[in-house]
Amino acid sequence: MADTPATAYVTTDELKTFLGIASEEKDTLLADVIQNGTDLVNIELWDSLFEQTLTRRVDGIGWSVILMENIVKEVSEIKYRIGTDSWQTLTVDFIDKNKIHLTTKVPNGISNVSVTYKKWYATIPSDFKKFFLFYCKVLMDNEEAQSPTNQNSKEIKQKSLESLSITYFSPSELSSKNSAFSIDYDKILRKYKNFSCYLA
Repeated sequence: MADTPATAYVTTDELKTFLGIASEEKDTLLADVIQNGTDLVNIELWDSLFEQTLTRRVDGIGWSVILMENIVKEVSEIKYRIGTDSWQTLTVDFIDKNKIHLTTKVPNGISNVSVTYKKWYATIPSDFKKFFLFYCKVLMDNEEAQSPTNQNSKEIKQKSLESLSITYFSPSELSSKNSAFSIDYDKILRKYKNFSCYLA
């Protein structure tokens, strides 16, 4: 039976430990913060860091190097064809981040190379996890600031919790609003961003 793929960068227990929360009272809220935070970070990454195996068709450009959109962990199959000819297997020499170096040059062509490969991480890197835990803390602080008990407005106090929506800010929005991050979030996200959608 295949493992269930990860869908969030930290667990509720990890966030509770980071925040120093012992009770289960806020578990549902913490789970919502984690999932919404994961979704917002993935938007900024143009991807997610969860390990995936997929097949991509890319253009051959006459080099012995194929550029992929993300960090390549391993290649299970790489092949090319010219026009309607049968597929020919290529041999990987070595992998350098998002570059697959081959033992031979690949002929020019549009989507004439097929690569089946594994990308990103089975275990989320520690610097990214630290950033994400801090991001969730900022989101929690923001949520608690919006709660009726922390508001002076009688109108807001009279509303039920169910009618109040939490405003979730992306890392970029939080940073531009009030320098909420004490760590360099942009440097961390830049490190893991999808190469094909981000220009340094």
